[in-house]
Amino acid sequence: GSNVVMGTDSATTINATANGTGVTITHSLIAIIMDTNAPSSSVGFAEMDGYVFSASTAAIYNTQVNSLHTWPAGNFIQPDIETDNIRTITRLKRYIVSFGSSSIEFFHNAGNPSGSILSRSAEMALGFGVINDGAVAQAGDILCFVGGEAGQITGTNYGVYMFEGYTPKKISTSTIDKIISSTTFPTLDIFSAFGKTFLHVAAGSTSTYKYSLLYCIESQEWVESGFPFYMRLASLVGLLSGVAVND
Repeated sequence: GSNVVMGTDSATTINATANGTGVTITHSLIAIIMDTNAPSSSVGFAEMDGYVFSASTAAIYNTQVNSLHTWPAGNFIQPDIETDNIRTITRLKRYIVSFGSSSIEFFHNAGNPSGSILSRSAEMALGFGVINDGAVAQAGDILCFVGGEAGQITGTNYGVYMFEGYTPKKISTSTIDKIISSTTFPTLDIFSAFGKTFLHVAAGSTSTYKYSLLYCIESQEWVESGFPFYMRLASLVGLLSGVAVND
């Protein structure tokens, strides 16, 4: 069947004291999508035209229109420019964008009566790949990623790109490339502060971030952020009071 199980909070008061110590709060998941047609392990979500899209490493699935919990059988489409895995998906203007390890593909709402609502915009496909699912960030029409041209990505050869329209433009310098390429798990966030828009790059491993870099979209300048190396920007909301954060 198709349903959503909502999460709950519970409190254990054994050994609780009057000042509130000894109370254990247990949080469960906010929601679990139980429809067996939805991907059991998602690498990314997006929304467009009343449809929710969820990607596995092999295909992009969509819900019934205006529904979060109904995922009809057969409502999926597979990227096919390369035999790579999907890293994540996002939405850019009127397209759902699939980022793979060696390809980027665009899909539009074709209004198909059966199967996926999406059709491939084959002429827009790009021979670029991204490093990991956290190496993509979007805020409005600003879309950035860490990766490189297919066939040229190695552990020491990738950079930071930002889309101009639907074409990636490299924005990182050779120095930034060297810093990021010396790490294994770069991640991106975009936020606005002081009338400017910034791309934040946290570079390190999956457990420890070694470098924290900022790129100003308007001035096109790179600086060291001064943020603690171990924190991604999403963890810094308390430090950036009143700042809009987009992950």
